[in-house]
Amino acid sequence: MTTLDFSEGESYEEREQQLEYLNRNLSLAVSRLSRKVLSVKDHEFLSASYGVINDLDRVRSYSEKIVRYARVLQEEKKSFSPEAVHEINVVANTINDLYKHAMKVYDTPDRLELEKARVDRDIVADLARQMFSNNIDRMDSGVCDNVAGSQFLQLSSDLDKVAEHLFNINNNIR
Repeated sequence: MTTLDFSEGESYEEREQQLEYLNRNLSLAVSRLSRKVLSVKDHEFLSASYGVINDLDRVRSYSEKIVRYARVLQEEKKSFSPEAVHEINVVANTINDLYKHAMKVYDTPDRLELEKARVDRDIVADLARQMFSNNIDRMDSGVCDNVAGSQFLQLSSDLDKVAEHLFNINNNIR
């Protein structure tokens, strides 16, 4: 996103297609299983699984949007300021940490990892609000133009939503 390097575009497209395929087929499988006579515990598991599938699909969808923002910047020959790039990298690192905690909780429910995920989610929310505010200041001062500024505002909101969906995975698991 910050480098506008699309050299791995084909592999991104392939992963995107794989994720769409998995989402469709996993959702279908969960739907079919839920019509069977199952224990309460099994129904709860299927419900949680469907929630996880949905949250992962939302993350995939936001990832698509983020790539589109980068493509707009590339087409318009625009880029983010060094300050904006730093803010994006800080949020991206926090989201990566949140993802790691979410996957640990998914593998083995652990209250400490869940709390770490909650903290990371809250940090991302605070950082996204700060990104929004800082970007408005940069646009007002002329450091950032309207094209890059618009993409950055959308990006800050979407990164916050990605973090929320990753955290929701934990709530579905518990």
